[in-house]
Amino acid sequence: MIPSPWTSREALMRHARILALTATALLAAGTATASAEADRGRPAQPRLQTTYSDFTGNTATINAGQYGGASVACPTGWYPASGGGGSDTSATSNSLTMVRSEPYYNIGDNRGWSVEWFNTGPNVEQVWATVVCSPAYHFLSLGAQETVAPGTAKSWFAACPGVNPATGGAFESYDTGTGQPLRFNSSYPDTGDAPNWWHVTATNETSAPADAGAYAVCGPSGPRTIATQSKVVPQATSDEVDVFCPSGMVAAGGGGLAGDFTYLRASEPSDSRWIVRYGNTSRSPQTVTAYAVCVPA
Repeated sequence: MIPSPWTSREALMRHARILALTATALLAAGTATASAEADRGRPAQPRLQTTYSDFTGNTATINAGQYGGASVACPTGWYPASGGGGSDTSATSNSLTMVRSEPYYNIGDNRGWSVEWFNTGPNVEQVWATVVCSPAYHFLSLGAQETVAPGTAKSWFAACPGVNPATGGAFESYDTGTGQPLRFNSSYPDTGDAPNWWHVTATNETSAPADAGAYAVCGPSGPRTIATQSKVVPQATSDEVDVFCPSGMVAAGGGGLAGDFTYLRASEPSDSRWIVRYGNTSRSPQTVTAYAVCVPA
């Protein structure tokens, strides 16, 4: 079952799991789901590397006008460093919007990544979750919990402590009670003097205030490079942007940045690159930038 962010009880349980990360050991175990369907556009799985490997979960379906999600587990004893999800919708479709993408830590059970979408279109859509896992210890840092007023956008960040860089980021929103979700424009790493920051931007097109959270996934200190690639997406269309890591490096994490009324539909790793898909619902072209957090292979 996909963990849901919609009730306060479940939110409290999630915060309890975050606090549990400060323990010196977690009794988590999981079975890595590494099946792939290349003909459906899913990344080949798994990509086994010395320090980071990515895994893709099984396909799930989301009915028209409904929320739905997917999850995937890391191998036993491994930690989620980043994650996201993808879909097999048409590259020009704006039917899906991501409303949650975050790791889960079930003590005595497993660790992995969970993603949720809202399907604004008329058709049943198929989605999957992807996680980048590492045998090295990674932990979740809680950022600010923000309220986005109706008709506004807000940007905020989560930060890793000390010398721990952010390998990935996470976000989630809560039910607005309007039948429509808060929409995320951006989830991306800092490229300047704050390598432990992870930024999030969300837009509230509903008639009610919307609560949301941002998180940073923190990894061990070490060399890393942020790779970027940009593309202009025409108005009222959707497109995909991918960015490759330099030779000899792999994508430990990644995300995307977009302009007004341009929303994240998919964000996931594939070998040594990170892929984002955005839908531009505005009346003008918008620049979309894909980010990859690259570390030595």
